[in-house]
Amino acid sequence: MLGLTPTNYSILDADDTDVLEFLMFKNVSGTGKTFVHAKNCEYLGDYKEHESCEQTNCGRFHAAESMRSGTISMLRKGLTTLGLVGDWDAEKATGNPVSSVAVNQYQLMIREEQARAGVTQKSAALLMRDDIIRLLQRMSAWLMDPSLTQDERYEMMRDMAYIAVVFATGKRCDDIANLLISQMVRFPDGSGIMFGFQFGKTLRDGSRQMFGVKKDDITPEVCAVRLTDDLDNFANKA
Repeated sequence: MLGLTPTNYSILDADDTDVLEFLMFKNVSGTGKTFVHAKNCEYLGDYKEHESCEQTNCGRFHAAESMRSGTISMLRKGLTTLGLVGDWDAEKATGNPVSSVAVNQYQLMIREEQARAGVTQKSAALLMRDDIIRLLQRMSAWLMDPSLTQDERYEMMRDMAYIAVVFATGKRCDDIANLLISQMVRFPDGSGIMFGFQFGKTLRDGSRQMFGVKKDDITPEVCAVRLTDDLDNFANKA
């Protein structure tokens, strides 16, 4: 923002130009995983990098969908928690600078540019219920190996409980990794566990998301409550 020096400039003074410059810097910094071929590149439409790409200004960028749902979304949410709410008004310099016409146009430009280059927006591979059941059944079989050390047995049971909780709640792995013991509460009748997620990729404003998981008597192989109890009992006996 013009007229401000580094000594008197704060994040609250940021406008949509600052946001655009940050997004453009991040996109061309080479930290992205999506390789985009230039229009004049013979490998246009391919996903891989080739030696001749250096001559045609091809490069690695952030996927448009990843930029929208990750960087831009978190930046908008962060500024909202600081009190910058609503659509950005360039004349009055009020609102959230991420929610501006210019930022929206930049998102659209990235998406169109990558679409022309043949880049499809990838999503994470899905693990269906049958896949999870087979995985946990195989891990249960490994637990029967008498040669496993106590540490190896604990790690296997920990991973099984981890996978089951991720599957039961639909939460990201990093959300589970940041879960504290104090944020897990058993139902009064012992039929389930309440998980209170408070920190993760999209949960950083101090709010909490509660998920209650009950015992699964039909397919106990994927029962998050049973596997968590097994881990708890094993740890207490160790």
